[in-house]
Amino acid sequence: MKKHLLFLPCLLLLIACSGSKYKAGDIYSVDTGEEKFRVVKVLVVEPPYIHVRMYQDRFDKRPGKIDTKELTIGDQASEGGPGVGSIPLPLDNFKEWEPELITNEKVTDEELQGYKVWKENSK
Repeated sequence: MKKHLLFLPCLLLLIACSGSKYKAGDIYSVDTGEEKFRVVKVLVVEPPYIHVRMYQDRFDKRPGKIDTKELTIGDQASEGGPGVGSIPLPLDNFKEWEPELITNEKVTDEELQGYKVWKENSK
């Protein structure tokens, strides 16, 4: 009987730790090693990948509040280079960017277009 009592807490701990702490719609500030901070939006989490939208904008300090409507993806002619509408990253690489959660907002169908193309081409 005691073995069963020990098994349940271990099982619950394993279940709690197995899920990703990242959720679709999470907005993070990240340190990509460019000497400035960037903002990303989590589009989809499919371990071992996390698909993010990386905005072009760069900040000297981690932003505490952000309105993504004011951020841009930009293009090749943009100063500092463009952002990326959708990019799959290994979760371990994303964690190396030391993401700090700012807020969460709905992911739109438009934002998922690049992910859907990637998913279709990955079959």
